[in-house]
Amino acid sequence: MAFLALAFTQSLSRDTDLEILGTVSEWRSPCLTLLMQGVSLLGSGAAEAPFAFGVAGVLIWRGRKAQAAGYAMSVLVGWAAYGLLKVSFHRTRPSLVEHLSDGGWYSFPSGHAMMAPIVYVLAVYLLWPSPPPSEARAPALTLAWVVAFFIAGSRVYLGVHYPSDVAAGLLAGTCWLGLSLVAMSRLERRVIT
Repeated sequence: MAFLALAFTQSLSRDTDLEILGTVSEWRSPCLTLLMQGVSLLGSGAAEAPFAFGVAGVLIWRGRKAQAAGYAMSVLVGWAAYGLLKVSFHRTRPSLVEHLSDGGWYSFPSGHAMMAPIVYVLAVYLLWPSPPPSEARAPALTLAWVVAFFIAGSRVYLGVHYPSDVAAGLLAGTCWLGLSLVAMSRLERRVIT
């Protein structure tokens, strides 16, 4: 994240961003655009908020209130963090290609890309805990990561983010996911001992 932020502030990634954005825009078709708009919707608050509430509800129903609270806190802090990052960088949206979706405010980092690992991947970790081994966990984790990467890619395809925006978002979201898992694991060990 720090490297991408430095690259952005020093305009090191600008040429690469514009080249990739231009190339991706050449792939546009009505069918693919509709698909990418749907995928992008999965990364919006309109989809993620109800999903997160549902995950927290399932965890509470399973008697895992501390994990439900940890998940909710991780998601809420993630949303606040991407907002603070956007305000800090003030990067405008790309203007090279037509926007095929609403973009909202600032561009760097992509909130869709940042929140996807936090909301979807963390949910899989918590809903399918590793001990005992669950045969459904590995495919569910793979699917969650695929969804996260497709959400990130959709934002570039739709012309509302530079590739460095989504790369930084995925990196920041993955870092926050890792920190959240470590924090929840330590809290859980303290409660057990």
